[in-house]
Amino acid sequence: MMAACSFDHQFLFVCTRWEGSAADMRVLRWCCESGGFTVPEGKFYLVDSGYANTDRFLAPYRGERYHLSQFAVNAHARRHRGPKDLYNHRHAQLRNVIEKAFGILKRRFKVLRQATPFPYKVQCRIAIACCVIHNFIKRHQGTDR
Repeated sequence: MMAACSFDHQFLFVCTRWEGSAADMRVLRWCCESGGFTVPEGKFYLVDSGYANTDRFLAPYRGERYHLSQFAVNAHARRHRGPKDLYNHRHAQLRNVIEKAFGILKRRFKVLRQATPFPYKVQCRIAIACCVIHNFIKRHQGTDR
């Protein structure tokens, strides 16, 4: 599943067409060319190291630290080793939003945490339905609608 989310953990785009073994960049390219995924003019999406930098997608620098856990070990590890290291740290902090969104989604819907006996197309529909319900809950949380 490839997804894009907002900073308030709502899913803005979800693609379940491809199986997990598909190359990340291939899936993203298909989503942009044929799948209806668009990036607003002047905006960017952060992607992980499985993707290449493009004019609309910003990946971390390769060969530098880029996982949040690598920056939080101790005071020495928190020091930035240069501009690329600082960029990767900020990138990881912001990219962590999608990790949290998926974590919330999986905690909310147990069916997403385990293998299911359903055909692949049904599994895809379940994942999309969970994202839609998740967004509905996020939008209406705390209201009586």
